[in-house]
Amino acid sequence: MNPPRALHRAWTLLLRRPLAPALTLALASACRGDDGGGDASVSEGSLSEGTVSEGTESTGGTTTGASATSEGSTSEGSTSAGTDTGSGDPLLDALLAIEGMEVEELEPLLPDTRLFALRFQQPADHDDPAGPWFGQELTLFHRDVGAPMVLATTGYTLPSRKFLSEPVALLEGNQIAVEQRFFGASRPDPADWSDLTIAQAAADHHRLVEALRPIYGGAWVSTGASKGGMTSVYHRRFYPDDVDATIAYVAPHSLSDEDPRYEPYIDGIGDPACADALRGAQAEGLARRDALAELLVDYADGEALTFDHLGLDRALEFAVVESRFAFWQYGGEALCDGVPGPASADQELFDWFDAISSFAYFSDDQLEHYGPYFYQAATELGAPRIAEDHLGDLRLFPGEDTAALFSPPGLKVRYDPSAMQGVAAWIDAEGERLLFLYGGRDPWTAGAFPLGGAADSRVYVVADGNHGTKLASLDDAEYDEALQILFAWLGDAAPPPGERALRRAQAQPWPRIGRAP
Repeated sequence: MNPPRALHRAWTLLLRRPLAPALTLALASACRGDDGGGDASVSEGSLSEGTVSEGTESTGGTTTGASATSEGSTSEGSTSAGTDTGSGDPLLDALLAIEGMEVEELEPLLPDTRLFALRFQQPADHDDPAGPWFGQELTLFHRDVGAPMVLATTGYTLPSRKFLSEPVALLEGNQIAVEQRFFGASRPDPADWSDLTIAQAAADHHRLVEALRPIYGGAWVSTGASKGGMTSVYHRRFYPDDVDATIAYVAPHSLSDEDPRYEPYIDGIGDPACADALRGAQAEGLARRDALAELLVDYADGEALTFDHLGLDRALEFAVVESRFAFWQYGGEALCDGVPGPASADQELFDWFDAISSFAYFSDDQLEHYGPYFYQAATELGAPRIAEDHLGDLRLFPGEDTAALFSPPGLKVRYDPSAMQGVAAWIDAEGERLLFLYGGRDPWTAGAFPLGGAADSRVYVVADGNHGTKLASLDDAEYDEALQILFAWLGDAAPPPGERALRRAQAQPWPRIGRAP
């Protein structure tokens, strides 16, 4: 079952797992090519305005200013009391005055900006504020209180304190990045998994907007990529007036826990010869199951990985079965020549599947990390049905690659279609100022959100784009049009052409994490 993962080895190189050396340069080069997922990262120390290094894990930063923690932040059933330090620093004092907000100032990312690590107390159940509370991790990038505020919903953990979304550069704005409830450190203890719903997460974002809007009184834009984009739309569904507009990148809207629309879509991606080569590699992988299993045992030992949740045999099969989806999610035609054939050695075949699908992704450690996503996919969000029938009797576990199987052990899951139906109904009847962006070769585009009757909204599709598609991937005419629409939503005139081009060059791609949406 897949969350946003795709070329896991290439894009999670900074997440401490080595890429097969023979593939490193090919993958990095292809993903920086013309497939819509260009890498606009720059080295730290040469940061231009509005640009940060991509995907870099923060080590916590350097505390450069006041660091304070509000009182009572861990007391169960109550928010922490706000604190006014009277420091003479208006922004810091305003943040500390928010009830339940912990504040630590970090080393700034760019000149004339500030960066804060925040922790905001939220009720585990917004319908029961007398119950348990938890601290939600946030990162605030501050440029100016009058500049637009970008509410970046990650849908997962915070990828890095150095992460800035593309709209921050386009709008020259501020950003509040939010870790999703139940991910990372933002999990209630004890955790009642029935509190992990799109409605509860939307209420988290609503409380945060209410807390920060008195400080940031300018225009607000919500955004997110993949599951983060989905989350930004869910927030609007429940609190449509919290922000002025929403930019959702590569965000799928699945219609069931095994949505069949993804299978025919992926069959139509790319050149037929490449599609045949990918199916052939899958068949070869399952036909050599015993040889690859021996290599996987050695790999697991060397990487200290365990596969108790799925079992090693399922992990191997699922990595092979999902490889076609993963290949196109962040790959492109440039990688087709590297698909292994029948003459490939066992190790070469193993390394290719590991680079494309990542065997580690199916390990206990990664399943625990992405567990909240799988739970959500199995209960509300839905997920793709994996195309695998072409592999016939080579499979030992047909039809088992599902979100329900990947969910945290011991949890009972049952898919409720009403959540996604409610979102679609809201978009059709009341949605407005929504901008969706997709890559034509991204399998997740099969589940693109339907605009229906949404007012003053737009969908852009970059024909050869993948899951890394951004506004800067659009051609010149569509890019200029999108910015004109966005600035009109915010009640301002778009920058002149020269400045638009500069902001485009500075645009930051969303970090690649995992292979779920």
